[in-house]
Amino acid sequence: MTWQTSTEKLCPLVKEKCIEHRCVFFNHVIGKHPQTGAQVDEWDCAIAWSTFFMIEQAKAIREVAGEAQAMRNDMQETGKKALLAAATYRLKELTGRDDAPDGQNALPAGH
Repeated sequence: MTWQTSTEKLCPLVKEKCIEHRCVFFNHVIGKHPQTGAQVDEWDCAIAWSTFFMIEQAKAIREVAGEAQAMRNDMQETGKKALLAAATYRLKELTGRDDAPDGQNALPAGH
C-alpha cells in the first residue's frame, strides 16, 4: 500500500525512502481487504492503509447501527404488546367483562 517508485517504497508522510521495520507506522496487516475481500497478510505502512481501515470501520458502524435499529423496533413492538395486554387485563378487572376479544372492551363512562 505504500507509495512506490520502480523498486523503492516512499513514506507517505515525509516522501522519502521508507525505513520499514524501523518505523513505528510499519505494521503487520492481517485480515480481509475491505474492498476486494481478498486475504491480506503483509507488512506495510499504517498511514498508507488508513483509508482502507476507515472504510472497514464505516462498514462495521453501519452494520451495528442497522442491528441496533432492528433491536429497537423489536423492543418497541414487544412494549406495545405488553402494554396492550396489561391494559386489557386491567379493563377486564374494572368492567367485569370477559366476553369481548382482547383490546375491544371500552372503559365504562366516568373511568
